[in-house]
Amino acid sequence: MIKALSQTIKKQKDAFARFSPDAQRLLSLNLIYHLVLPIILIFVQAFLWGQTRDIKINLIYTLGSFGGNYVGYLMNGFLLRKYSIKVLFYIGMILSVLPMAVLVYTIDIQYSNIVWYGIVFGIGTGMYYSCRNFLSYLATDNENRTFFAGMEQFIIISGNFITPLIFGPIIIGLGEKYGWYDKQFIYQVGLAISLTVMFLTWILIRKSNFRSPELKKFFYLRFDKLWNYQRFLSLFIGLVETGFYMLMALLILNVVGEESALGLIESISTILSVFVVYVVSKKAKPEQRANILLAGAVSLTIGGLILGFEYSVIGVLGLKFFQIIADPLLHSSYRATWWSVIETVSKKEEKHGYAYMLDTEFFINVGRSLGGVILLLLITLGLTPDESLQYIFLILALMQFISFALLRYLNIKTLEPAENQTN
Repeated sequence: MIKALSQTIKKQKDAFARFSPDAQRLLSLNLIYHLVLPIILIFVQAFLWGQTRDIKINLIYTLGSFGGNYVGYLMNGFLLRKYSIKVLFYIGMILSVLPMAVLVYTIDIQYSNIVWYGIVFGIGTGMYYSCRNFLSYLATDNENRTFFAGMEQFIIISGNFITPLIFGPIIIGLGEKYGWYDKQFIYQVGLAISLTVMFLTWILIRKSNFRSPELKKFFYLRFDKLWNYQRFLSLFIGLVETGFYMLMALLILNVVGEESALGLIESISTILSVFVVYVVSKKAKPEQRANILLAGAVSLTIGGLILGFEYSVIGVLGLKFFQIIADPLLHSSYRATWWSVIETVSKKEEKHGYAYMLDTEFFINVGRSLGGVILLLLITLGLTPDESLQYIFLILALMQFISFALLRYLNIKTLEPAENQTN
């Protein structure tokens, strides 16, 4: 296993060298960002849960971040007219950590203000991802997009392995076991280190040749008919991301244990994803993207069924096993298709690519919010929080078969010759 993993990493390093210097810097920044992000996404959820044991607090914070994410995209569009994309990229990285640092140091957790922590965090991630997505779009073409998206997934997985393992079972777990320090101290140190790392990214950003887009108009309500299919695809992908990024941590904390168990499960499960990402990104052809997403939908459904029948540690581990397979399959196929649709439609409509990225962010965050609303609806209809968590993953998984149909259609339309493309 270790030998195979080292060979995979070596192949990824060789593949990394094929990209342009700016594409390499972009991937390096992604790595730094996603080494820090698990502390924000995973362990802040654990921090809120440990402080309140209130699932609604976690949902309010997360829904606030979804709204802030779109605001960040929209703000960035206007700011890019006056300021360098380098500066905005950097500010987005800082704002992704700053509100969480304030939260952990002040421990001011109330319904009235927790939403604002989420919104500011969302604005930061929105600024970061809008810059990153635009630069990724410029760095790729239709032939290497699946591979580039796979490299991004590999980076995300690396962060999801390293950080939870170090922060969870090693630092928090051993510290609690031997009484070396209290948990609050570790959260404060972790956020301080994260913020420092983000400040230091300017050294790498400054050396890049990232170019700001020339944006005149980027907000539209009406697009080509093909883009409407992409909107629905983004919405359904957003739905399943609710499970990936918000509910999974709550499920593990509620069923399995505290932060050390959460970190250990997150780390071990990512080892499998390394191999999934490599096979998909390296071997897959553009015309195979729909089948890749279908495999992800099937995998996630199997995991949802296991949890539905067995709400226990075994069920959680079964869900996590199949979810970690599904995540890179869904996202690598989605992102590669999304870039191709932007390229196809923007040439036809002569609109800036950023307009499509902004519109995507609205629909994907609507989907993410609807995922949280579905969970609240299940609770409102009489299910307990445990019962709602037991079945929500299967519901979200089944919706991905609609994503398969949408992506299959989009892939056919973007791969056919331009003269054959019609509304």
